[in-house]
Amino acid sequence: MGVIKSGIVGPIRKKVGPSVNRIHRKTNVVTATYRTSNKPPTIKQLNEQAKFSLLNSFLNNIEELVKPGFKKYANSKTEINAAYKFNFPHAFLVTEDRISLNLPEIMYSRGRIATPDDTELI
Repeated sequence: MGVIKSGIVGPIRKKVGPSVNRIHRKTNVVTATYRTSNKPPTIKQLNEQAKFSLLNSFLNNIEELVKPGFKKYANSKTEINAAYKFNFPHAFLVTEDRISLNLPEIMYSRGRIATPDDTELI
């Protein structure tokens, strides 16, 4: 059962009929109900899922580097999503049987990076 808050134009929470209502980043969002497909995924879909998983797991592992590096470019999304969008077109090496990351092409930061004033070792 959905719950309407603040009158008829207020936010709705939970499921109402064939739609799911939620709040995402302080915005009310209405989406269709989720349903699983009975069709098996195609090879192209499996490759895209593998790419998505590979790049997301890599960026999540270096989250402390990515967040400050892409903070300026994450207007309505997270820093990880901004980094994903920037890196996805050139982040992979695809062969006939393998998908791997093209590490020299992946960027974890854009723009100017602050450097230390004094480079002497202590």
